[in-house]
Formats: sequence, C-alpha cells, structure tokens
Amino acid sequence: MIITKLMGGLGNQMFQYALGRHLALLKNASFYLDITYYEADKLRKYELDCFDIQAQIVDKKILDNFHHINRWQRLWQYIGILSNRNLGIEEPHFLYAENIV
Repeated sequence: MIITKLMGGLGNQMFQYALGRHLALLKNASFYLDITYYEADKLRKYELDCFDIQAQIVDKKILDNFHHINRWQRLWQYIGILSNRNLGIEEPHFLYAENIV
C-alpha cells in the first residue's frame, strides 16, 4: 500500500501524485491519497479531483491503522528486529532527492 500525503497547491499535488503513482506501479501496490492537510489549510484546497487520476482517497480507518502500525515498525526497526524495510519516505528538505525511488 502506498499512501501519499498531499500538501500545497496544484503543482505540488501533481508532483506528489506522480511520485506516489510511480512507486505504486513499481511495487505493484494499491495507491491512496491522504488529503487531510486541506482540512486545516484555508488558502489551498485539494484540486486533483478534476483529473482522471488512478488513486483513491484514503479513509480515516485505513489512515489510523497505518499510523498505528508504522509507529510499532519504527520502534522494531530501531531496536533491530526489522533491518532493511521501507516504512515510509519523508522529504528531508525541499530540494531534489535522488534516492526516493
């Protein structure tokens, strides 16, 4: 399962969608968009709904379960139970990150 948390305006949303979709295709995984950021952002809104995109909006139950599992996996990874497992990708900065894919 690939969940992309969208943030920012239309250009950022398009890039974040493209990266998430690409990863989902590479991993043969289901692809979801997390649009919860826009609940608090009064300047921007989710804008990809006018395009024919190949993703579902993640529901709260899946998102809560993902966050719960991810916390435990990070702990297990920290203590050495899980060694080389991708648990998530978080941008370290707003520059090009070559090692994302």
